[in-house]
Formats: sequence, C-alpha cells, structure tokens
Amino acid sequence: MPDPPRAAGPSETTQAPPSTIIDKRRMLEERAKEFRERVQQLYDAVGELKQEVEATQTADIFSVGIYRETEKIEKLAKQLKSKAKE
Repeated sequence: MPDPPRAAGPSETTQAPPSTIIDKRRMLEERAKEFRERVQQLYDAVGELKQEVEATQTADIFSVGIYRETEKIEKLAKQLKSKAKE
C-alpha cells in the first residue's frame, strides 16, 4: 500500500519569490496613483461644471458646453468605477 502524502513543511510551501511580490506591489501602487489622478480629474471637471452652471442664468437653456462637460464627468466616473473593480 502506498504511503500517504507528507504534510508540506515551511520550506516546501509555495511562496512567491521576493521579486514577484515587489512587482505586484509596484503594480498596485501604480494603479493607486492612476486612480488618484483620475479622481482629481473628476473633481476638477465637477468644479468647472459647477462654475459654468452658476454663471448661467436659470431662465436660460443650458449650453452645449455644459452638456459636453457632463459627458466628460460621466466618462471619468465610469473609468473610476471600472478601475475600482480591478
């Protein structure tokens, strides 16, 4: 009858080599940096939209620029959402 498999000792466990861990950490740091940059872009775009809306008279029809700015904000928000899922 064959012997049952041995339990893995501390030296036999599968651990990622240190270089792989460092590479993963760099990748995560880069993603975090990119995420922060996009959040800042979103914040800036919302601020610009707010100023433009405040400058527009309430009786006036919103301009095409305001519409385009909202599309830009929506695109940035979707990019942030997809990055957050990764």
